[in-house]
Amino acid sequence: MKRFLLPLAAVGALFLTSCQSQMEVSVELTNWNPTDTGKVWARFVQVTDDNVKALDSALVEDGRVTLQAELDAPQIFFVQIDGIQPPVMLFGWKESVEITGDAAILPFAPEFSGSDFADSLYAFTKSQTDFQAQARQMEGEYGRAMQTGDMTTAEALTQRFNGMYEKNEKDMIRFAENNGALGAFVANRYLYQADLESLKKVLASVEEDHLAADEVVKLTERVAKLEAVSIGNKIPELTQATPEGTPLALSSVAGKVILVDFWASWCRPCRAQNPDLVALYTEFHAKGFEIVGVSFDENKEAWVEAIAQDGLAWPQMSDLKGWNNAAAELFSIRAIPQNVVTDAKGKIVLRNASIEDLRAFLVKNLK
Repeated sequence: MKRFLLPLAAVGALFLTSCQSQMEVSVELTNWNPTDTGKVWARFVQVTDDNVKALDSALVEDGRVTLQAELDAPQIFFVQIDGIQPPVMLFGWKESVEITGDAAILPFAPEFSGSDFADSLYAFTKSQTDFQAQARQMEGEYGRAMQTGDMTTAEALTQRFNGMYEKNEKDMIRFAENNGALGAFVANRYLYQADLESLKKVLASVEEDHLAADEVVKLTERVAKLEAVSIGNKIPELTQATPEGTPLALSSVAGKVILVDFWASWCRPCRAQNPDLVALYTEFHAKGFEIVGVSFDENKEAWVEAIAQDGLAWPQMSDLKGWNNAAAELFSIRAIPQNVVTDAKGKIVLRNASIEDLRAFLVKNLK
Protein backbone atom coordinates (compact mmCIF):
# COMPACT_ATOMS: atom_id res chain seq x y z
CA MET A 1 0.00 0.00 0.00
CA LYS A 2 1.38 3.37 -0.97
CA ARG A 3 1.56 6.03 1.71
CA PHE A 4 1.96 9.74 1.12
CA LEU A 5 3.54 12.23 3.46
CA LEU A 6 1.74 15.52 4.05
CA PRO A 7 3.24 18.67 5.53
CA LEU A 8 2.40 19.01 9.23
CA ALA A 9 0.25 22.08 8.53
CA ALA A 10 -1.82 20.15 6.00
CA VAL A 11 -2.25 17.22 8.40
CA GLY A 12 -3.43 19.62 11.09
CA ALA A 13 -5.92 21.28 8.76
CA LEU A 14 -7.25 17.90 7.65
CA PHE A 15 -7.67 16.80 11.27
CA LEU A 16 -9.50 19.98 12.23
CA THR A 17 -11.81 19.75 9.24
CA SER A 18 -12.75 16.12 9.78
CA CYS A 19 -13.27 16.51 13.52
CA GLN A 20 -15.17 19.79 13.56
CA SER A 21 -18.18 19.33 15.81
CA GLN A 22 -19.90 22.67 15.34
CA MET A 23 -21.55 24.55 12.54
CA GLU A 24 -19.84 27.92 12.27
CA VAL A 25 -21.09 30.86 10.24
CA SER A 26 -19.01 34.00 9.76
CA VAL A 27 -20.63 37.10 8.28
CA GLU A 28 -18.87 40.11 6.78
CA LEU A 29 -21.01 42.99 5.49
CA THR A 30 -19.87 45.86 3.34
CA ASN A 31 -21.52 49.28 3.57
CA TRP A 32 -22.42 48.55 7.16
CA ASN A 33 -24.02 51.71 8.47
CA PRO A 34 -26.89 50.89 10.83
CA THR A 35 -29.22 53.84 11.32
CA ASP A 36 -30.14 52.66 14.78
CA THR A 37 -27.47 53.69 17.29
CA GLY A 38 -28.45 50.74 19.47
CA LYS A 39 -27.08 47.23 19.33
CA VAL A 40 -27.57 45.08 16.23
CA TRP A 41 -27.89 41.36 16.82
CA ALA A 42 -27.36 38.33 14.61
CA ARG A 43 -28.97 34.99 15.39
CA PHE A 44 -28.44 31.38 14.37
CA VAL A 45 -32.04 30.17 14.07
CA GLN A 46 -33.18 26.55 13.86
CA VAL A 47 -36.61 25.97 12.33
CA THR A 48 -38.45 22.67 12.70
CA ASP A 49 -42.04 21.67 11.96
CA ASP A 50 -43.18 22.72 15.41
CA ASN A 51 -40.52 25.06 16.77
CA VAL A 52 -38.36 28.10 16.01
CA LYS A 53 -35.30 28.38 18.22
CA ALA A 54 -32.26 30.67 18.34
CA LEU A 55 -29.23 28.44 18.96
CA ASP A 56 -26.75 31.30 19.14
CA SER A 57 -26.74 35.10 19.03
CA ALA A 58 -24.04 37.74 18.91
CA LEU A 59 -23.60 41.46 18.36
CA VAL A 60 -22.67 42.66 14.88
CA GLU A 61 -19.58 44.84 15.17
CA ASP A 62 -18.20 46.77 12.19
CA GLY A 63 -20.30 44.56 9.92
CA ARG A 64 -18.77 41.34 11.24
CA VAL A 65 -20.15 38.54 13.37
CA THR A 66 -19.52 34.83 13.98
CA LEU A 67 -22.18 32.37 15.09
CA GLN A 68 -21.82 28.74 16.17
CA ALA A 69 -24.19 25.92 17.01
CA GLU A 70 -24.15 22.21 17.74
CA LEU A 71 -26.32 20.39 15.22
CA ASP A 72 -27.09 16.69 15.47
CA ALA A 73 -27.40 16.20 11.69
CA PRO A 74 -27.42 18.17 8.43
CA GLN A 75 -30.40 20.52 8.41
CA ILE A 76 -31.90 23.81 7.30
CA PHE A 77 -31.27 26.86 9.46
CA PHE A 78 -31.33 30.64 9.11
CA VAL A 79 -28.96 33.50 9.88
CA GLN A 80 -31.06 36.44 10.98
CA ILE A 81 -29.56 39.94 11.30
CA ASP A 82 -31.49 42.96 12.54
CA GLY A 83 -32.24 45.25 9.59
CA ILE A 84 -31.16 42.73 6.95
CA GLN A 85 -33.89 41.12 4.88
CA PRO A 86 -34.55 38.42 4.03
CA PRO A 87 -32.84 36.09 6.54
CA VAL A 88 -30.17 33.90 4.98
CA MET A 89 -31.24 30.27 4.59
CA LEU A 90 -28.47 27.68 4.89
CA PHE A 91 -28.15 23.92 4.96
CA GLY A 92 -25.26 22.28 6.78
CA TRP A 93 -23.85 20.47 9.75
CA LYS A 94 -20.19 20.28 10.81
CA GLU A 95 -18.56 22.90 8.61
CA SER A 96 -17.58 26.53 8.43
CA VAL A 97 -19.37 28.93 6.11
CA GLU A 98 -18.42 32.49 5.27
CA ILE A 99 -21.16 34.88 4.15
CA THR A 100 -20.41 38.20 2.51
CA GLY A 101 -22.77 40.81 1.13
CA ASP A 102 -23.69 44.45 0.76
CA ALA A 103 -25.82 45.59 3.71
CA ALA A 104 -27.10 48.58 1.74
CA ILE A 105 -28.80 46.42 -0.90
CA LEU A 106 -32.17 44.90 -0.07
CA PRO A 107 -33.25 42.24 -0.62
CA PHE A 108 -29.94 40.99 0.75
CA ALA A 109 -27.97 38.97 -1.82
CA PRO A 110 -25.38 36.87 0.04
CA GLU A 111 -22.34 35.15 -1.40
CA PHE A 112 -20.92 32.03 0.21
CA SER A 113 -17.60 30.27 0.58
CA GLY A 114 -16.45 27.19 2.43
CA SER A 115 -19.57 25.05 1.96
CA ASP A 116 -20.77 23.02 -1.01
CA PHE A 117 -24.16 22.71 0.70
CA ALA A 118 -24.50 26.49 0.93
CA ASP A 119 -23.49 27.04 -2.69
CA SER A 120 -25.86 24.32 -3.92
CA LEU A 121 -28.80 25.56 -1.87
CA TYR A 122 -28.27 29.13 -3.04
CA ALA A 123 -28.14 28.03 -6.69
CA PHE A 124 -31.31 26.00 -6.22
CA THR A 125 -33.30 28.74 -4.48
CA LYS A 126 -32.18 31.28 -7.10
CA SER A 127 -33.43 29.00 -9.88
CA GLN A 128 -36.80 28.70 -8.14
CA THR A 129 -37.02 32.46 -7.59
CA ASP A 130 -36.31 33.02 -11.27
CA PHE A 131 -38.92 30.42 -12.26
CA GLN A 132 -41.58 32.02 -10.05
CA ALA A 133 -40.80 35.47 -11.43
CA GLN A 134 -41.25 34.15 -14.99
CA ALA A 135 -44.47 32.40 -13.99
CA ARG A 136 -45.90 35.60 -12.47
CA GLN A 137 -45.02 37.56 -15.60
CA MET A 138 -46.68 34.96 -17.81
CA GLU A 139 -49.74 34.89 -15.56
CA GLY A 140 -50.12 38.64 -16.07
CA GLU A 141 -49.76 38.28 -19.84
CA TYR A 142 -52.28 35.43 -19.82
CA GLY A 143 -54.78 37.51 -17.87
CA ARG A 144 -54.48 40.40 -20.31
CA ALA A 145 -54.88 38.06 -23.27
CA MET A 146 -58.05 36.56 -21.78
CA GLN A 147 -59.48 40.01 -21.08
CA THR A 148 -59.05 41.03 -24.71
CA GLY A 149 -60.23 37.70 -26.07
CA ASP A 150 -56.84 36.92 -27.61
CA MET A 151 -57.15 33.14 -27.35
CA THR A 152 -54.20 32.52 -29.67
CA THR A 153 -51.85 34.30 -27.29
CA ALA A 154 -53.50 32.68 -24.27
CA GLU A 155 -53.03 29.20 -25.73
CA ALA A 156 -49.42 29.94 -26.69
CA LEU A 157 -48.71 31.16 -23.15
CA THR A 158 -50.31 28.02 -21.71
CA GLN A 159 -48.15 25.79 -23.88
CA ARG A 160 -45.05 27.80 -23.03
CA PHE A 161 -45.76 27.65 -19.31
CA ASN A 162 -46.43 23.90 -19.41
CA GLY A 163 -43.06 23.34 -21.07
CA MET A 164 -41.32 25.63 -18.59
CA TYR A 165 -43.05 23.87 -15.67
CA GLU A 166 -42.06 20.41 -16.89
CA LYS A 167 -38.44 21.50 -17.34
CA ASN A 168 -38.36 22.98 -13.85
CA GLU A 169 -39.76 19.75 -12.39
CA LYS A 170 -37.08 17.71 -14.15
CA ASP A 171 -34.36 20.11 -13.00
CA MET A 172 -35.54 19.86 -9.39
CA ILE A 173 -35.62 16.06 -9.55
CA ARG A 174 -32.12 15.99 -11.03
CA PHE A 175 -30.87 18.31 -8.28
CA ALA A 176 -32.49 16.25 -5.53
CA GLU A 177 -31.08 13.00 -6.88
CA ASN A 178 -27.54 14.36 -6.71
CA ASN A 179 -27.42 16.31 -3.44
CA GLY A 180 -27.78 13.83 -0.62
CA ALA A 181 -29.41 15.18 2.53
CA LEU A 182 -29.98 18.54 0.86
CA GLY A 183 -31.71 16.66 -1.95
CA ALA A 184 -33.99 15.07 0.66
CA PHE A 185 -34.95 18.57 1.84
CA VAL A 186 -35.74 19.61 -1.73
CA ALA A 187 -37.76 16.44 -2.32
CA ASN A 188 -39.82 17.01 0.82
CA ARG A 189 -40.47 20.71 0.23
CA TYR A 190 -40.74 20.93 -3.55
CA LEU A 191 -41.28 17.54 -5.21
CA TYR A 192 -44.89 16.95 -4.25
CA GLN A 193 -45.66 14.55 -7.08
CA ALA A 194 -42.28 12.93 -7.72
CA ASP A 195 -42.51 9.25 -8.59
CA LEU A 196 -41.32 6.55 -6.23
CA GLU A 197 -38.21 5.65 -8.21
CA SER A 198 -36.97 9.25 -8.24
CA LEU A 199 -37.39 9.52 -4.47
CA LYS A 200 -35.50 6.26 -4.01
CA LYS A 201 -32.63 7.72 -6.03
CA VAL A 202 -32.60 10.75 -3.73
CA LEU A 203 -32.26 8.46 -0.69
CA ALA A 204 -29.55 6.46 -2.42
CA SER A 205 -27.47 9.64 -2.78
CA VAL A 206 -27.45 10.35 0.98
CA GLU A 207 -24.14 9.73 2.74
CA GLU A 208 -24.26 7.13 5.50
CA ASP A 209 -23.46 9.58 8.30
CA HIS A 210 -26.31 11.85 7.11
CA LEU A 211 -29.06 9.21 7.39
CA ALA A 212 -30.21 10.56 10.76
CA ALA A 213 -30.98 14.00 9.29
CA ASP A 214 -34.59 14.97 9.90
CA GLU A 215 -35.27 15.55 6.20
CA VAL A 216 -33.80 12.15 5.31
CA VAL A 217 -35.92 10.42 7.96
CA LYS A 218 -39.04 12.16 6.61
CA LEU A 219 -38.24 11.14 3.06
CA THR A 220 -37.58 7.54 4.16
CA GLU A 221 -41.02 7.44 5.77
CA ARG A 222 -42.59 8.97 2.68
CA VAL A 223 -40.99 6.38 0.41
CA ALA A 224 -42.23 3.57 2.67
CA LYS A 225 -45.80 4.91 2.46
CA LEU A 226 -45.58 5.27 -1.31
CA GLU A 227 -44.27 1.73 -1.65
CA ALA A 228 -47.28 0.47 0.32
CA VAL A 229 -49.63 2.04 -2.25
CA SER A 230 -47.52 1.40 -5.34
CA ILE A 231 -48.57 -0.55 -8.41
CA GLY A 232 -49.14 -4.23 -7.64
CA ASN A 233 -50.24 -3.73 -4.04
CA LYS A 234 -53.78 -3.94 -2.73
CA ILE A 235 -55.32 -0.54 -2.11
CA PRO A 236 -55.70 0.21 1.62
CA GLU A 237 -59.15 0.61 3.10
CA LEU A 238 -60.55 4.10 3.44
CA THR A 239 -63.97 4.97 4.83
CA GLN A 240 -65.36 8.50 4.83
CA ALA A 241 -68.75 10.19 4.64
CA THR A 242 -70.69 10.91 1.47
CA PRO A 243 -72.28 14.36 1.00
CA GLU A 244 -75.42 12.84 2.51
CA GLY A 245 -73.46 11.81 5.63
CA THR A 246 -73.46 8.07 4.90
CA PRO A 247 -70.18 6.17 5.51
CA LEU A 248 -68.65 4.91 2.26
CA ALA A 249 -65.79 2.38 2.13
CA LEU A 250 -63.55 2.03 -0.90
CA SER A 251 -63.91 -1.75 -0.63
CA SER A 252 -67.68 -1.43 -1.12
CA VAL A 253 -67.34 0.18 -4.56
CA ALA A 254 -67.74 -2.31 -7.40
CA GLY A 255 -66.22 -2.03 -10.85
CA LYS A 256 -63.86 -3.74 -13.27
CA VAL A 257 -61.65 -0.65 -13.18
CA ILE A 258 -61.97 1.88 -10.34
CA LEU A 259 -60.41 5.34 -10.33
CA VAL A 260 -59.92 6.89 -6.88
CA ASP A 261 -59.72 10.61 -7.62
CA PHE A 262 -58.20 12.89 -4.97
CA TRP A 263 -59.50 16.42 -5.55
CA ALA A 264 -61.11 19.51 -3.96
CA SER A 265 -63.58 22.19 -4.94
CA TRP A 266 -60.90 24.88 -4.46
CA CYS A 267 -58.31 23.09 -6.63
CA ARG A 268 -58.31 24.71 -10.09
CA PRO A 269 -56.36 21.91 -11.85
CA CYS A 270 -58.80 19.40 -10.31
CA ARG A 271 -61.81 21.31 -11.60
CA ALA A 272 -60.16 21.75 -14.99
CA GLN A 273 -59.81 17.99 -15.49
CA ASN A 274 -63.34 17.16 -14.29
CA PRO A 275 -64.92 17.57 -17.77
CA ASP A 276 -62.48 14.94 -19.09
CA LEU A 277 -63.37 12.59 -16.24
CA VAL A 278 -67.07 13.11 -16.93
CA ALA A 279 -66.47 12.23 -20.58
CA LEU A 280 -64.59 9.04 -19.65
CA TYR A 281 -67.26 8.10 -17.13
CA THR A 282 -70.00 8.59 -19.73
CA GLU A 283 -68.14 6.46 -22.26
CA PHE A 284 -66.93 3.62 -20.07
CA HIS A 285 -69.18 3.39 -17.00
CA ALA A 286 -71.55 0.87 -18.61
CA LYS A 287 -68.53 -1.30 -19.42
CA GLY A 288 -67.41 -1.49 -15.78
CA PHE A 289 -65.55 1.78 -15.10
CA GLU A 290 -66.23 3.44 -11.74
CA ILE A 291 -64.86 6.55 -10.06
CA VAL A 292 -64.73 7.44 -6.37
CA GLY A 293 -63.99 11.04 -5.49
CA VAL A 294 -62.06 11.72 -2.28
CA SER A 295 -62.33 15.42 -1.50
CA PHE A 296 -59.76 17.47 0.38
CA ASP A 297 -62.37 20.10 1.17
CA GLU A 298 -63.19 21.63 4.54
CA ASN A 299 -66.34 23.47 3.48
CA LYS A 300 -69.15 21.01 2.82
CA GLU A 301 -71.29 23.53 0.92
CA ALA A 302 -68.44 24.33 -1.49
CA TRP A 303 -67.80 20.60 -1.99
CA VAL A 304 -71.45 19.80 -2.72
CA GLU A 305 -71.77 22.82 -5.02
CA ALA A 306 -68.69 21.78 -7.03
CA ILE A 307 -70.09 18.25 -7.46
CA ALA A 308 -73.29 19.71 -8.90
CA GLN A 309 -71.58 22.35 -11.05
CA ASP A 310 -69.16 19.84 -12.63
CA GLY A 311 -71.79 17.11 -13.07
CA LEU A 312 -69.91 14.46 -11.09
CA ALA A 313 -72.25 11.47 -11.07
CA TRP A 314 -69.96 9.05 -9.25
CA PRO A 315 -69.69 8.32 -5.49
CA GLN A 316 -67.98 10.97 -3.36
CA MET A 317 -66.45 10.89 0.12
CA SER A 318 -64.61 13.26 2.47
CA ASP A 319 -63.78 13.76 6.14
CA LEU A 320 -63.85 17.56 5.52
CA LYS A 321 -60.41 18.07 7.08
CA GLY A 322 -58.70 19.69 4.10
CA TRP A 323 -55.03 18.76 3.86
CA ASN A 324 -55.45 16.80 7.09
CA ASN A 325 -57.71 14.37 5.28
CA ALA A 326 -56.80 10.84 6.38
CA ALA A 327 -56.21 9.96 2.72
CA ALA A 328 -53.26 12.38 2.55
CA GLU A 329 -51.36 10.35 5.14
CA LEU A 330 -52.53 6.97 3.89
CA PHE A 331 -51.58 7.60 0.26
CA SER A 332 -48.71 10.05 0.92
CA ILE A 333 -50.43 12.85 -1.01
CA ARG A 334 -48.84 16.31 -0.98
CA ALA A 335 -50.56 17.82 -4.02
CA ILE A 336 -53.77 17.35 -5.93
CA PRO A 337 -55.14 16.24 -8.30
CA GLN A 338 -53.80 12.72 -7.87
CA ASN A 339 -55.33 9.34 -8.50
CA VAL A 340 -55.03 5.62 -7.94
CA VAL A 341 -56.52 3.08 -10.34
CA THR A 342 -57.41 -0.45 -9.21
CA ASP A 343 -58.80 -3.59 -10.79
CA ALA A 344 -61.92 -5.39 -9.60
CA LYS A 345 -59.96 -7.10 -6.81
CA GLY A 346 -58.58 -3.85 -5.42
CA LYS A 347 -55.04 -4.29 -6.80
CA ILE A 348 -53.42 -1.01 -7.83
CA VAL A 349 -52.73 -1.01 -11.55
CA LEU A 350 -51.99 2.70 -12.19
CA ARG A 351 -51.00 5.66 -10.05
CA ASN A 352 -51.35 9.31 -11.09
CA ALA A 353 -52.45 8.36 -14.58
CA SER A 354 -52.97 11.19 -17.04
CA ILE A 355 -56.32 11.45 -18.80
CA GLU A 356 -54.65 10.13 -21.97
CA ASP A 357 -53.06 7.13 -20.20
CA LEU A 358 -56.28 6.39 -18.34
CA ARG A 359 -58.29 6.38 -21.55
CA ALA A 360 -55.79 4.08 -23.25
CA PHE A 361 -55.98 1.71 -20.26
CA LEU A 362 -59.80 1.67 -20.38
CA VAL A 363 -59.86 1.04 -24.13
CA LYS A 364 -57.52 -1.91 -23.67
CA ASN A 365 -59.13 -3.45 -20.60
CA LEU A 366 -62.86 -2.72 -20.95
CA LYS A 367 -64.29 -4.37 -24.04
